Amino acid sequence: MFNFFKNILIVSSIFLSTAYPASSQKIQNRKYYEQGHAIENHHLMQAYNTQARVDIDGCIDFFIEGSFLYWRPKQIGLAIGATASSDLDADPIRILNFDSNYKTGFKAAIGSHSNIDHWTVLASYTWFNTDSTTTINQAVAFSSDWLTQSAFQVNAKWKLDFNLLELSMSRSDYTGKQLILSPLAALIGGWINQNYDISSDLNAAEALSRSWFVGPKVGALALWKFRKGLKVLTQIDTALFFQNFYNISYEEKNTQSLAFSNKINMKKHYLAPAINLAGGLNWGSYFHKEKFHIDLTAKYEFMHFWNQNQMRHLLNLLSFTRFNPGALMLQGITIAMRLDF
Repeated sequence: MFNFFKNILIVSSIFLSTAYPASSQKIQNRKYYEQGHAIENHHLMQAYNTQARVDIDGCIDFFIEGSFLYWRPKQIGLAIGATASSDLDADPIRILNFDSNYKTGFKAAIGSHSNIDHWTVLASYTWFNTDSTTTINQAVAFSSDWLTQSAFQVNAKWKLDFNLLELSMSRSDYTGKQLILSPLAALIGGWINQNYDISSDLNAAEALSRSWFVGPKVGALALWKFRKGLKVLTQIDTALFFQNFYNISYEEKNTQSLAFSNKINMKKHYLAPAINLAGGLNWGSYFHKEKFHIDLTAKYEFMHFWNQNQMRHLLNLLSFTRFNPGALMLQGITIAMRLDF
């Protein structure tokens, strides 16, 4: 009988020793807050910047993101010409600028959350290829910066091919009960191609620029919890990349005789900076027993790329005019949807 109770005691001890760690592990892994959303004081230790990325209950831990772009491109140095005036008091000279409208594009991205210190890796591609046209009609012949002869009517067409590839790493941290901060570092690359065609009844000119670029980018994204999953978003990024303009050319010819009056080309490369600012709203929610998470974002972006109008720079070199290459600016609405699974 003694041996019988002894065996029961041994089996019970083994069972309790194996069950307790499992129970402790289960309690330890249980979350008392929705990760990636607002937290309360009792959820975590104060002054502890714990991870704040979306954490779904799954084994894949990937996410995909698609964005619709509605941006307006602008570039310094695309002015078509200037009016003539015989009476400056009554009719001052006016600069005839090139006008561009909002155009559509898209951005696609795929990412994953790493178990190494909870870093998020993201690869994305941005496509924004557009063209805009402007026609200037004047009762008095005016001079064009791009044509050697004056004209009553000038047609201008600007084509922009903007393609951006990005590979980034970021880590979201709780910086307060309501604030989530995500610093990031990235490697960007891509190509920017431009064509600018100017034509009148007598002359036609074509300028083009072809370039590729690669370089580092750093920035930060901040999300401020507003209410019920709604957050205010702010973002700032800055980059410095090596850009190779492997083909810059300008040519002008007579539309009747097809004889060239100007034809020139050059190559150049240097370091070019860029900056991106954005602000908007974000909403996110877990669903299907926290196995999925959806994010919706609407923001307005301002992008500035220095020294991009090499076409105008080349044209001014013909007349020995000092002119820094104009900046390329993109601004507009970005609407994005992200799914974690």
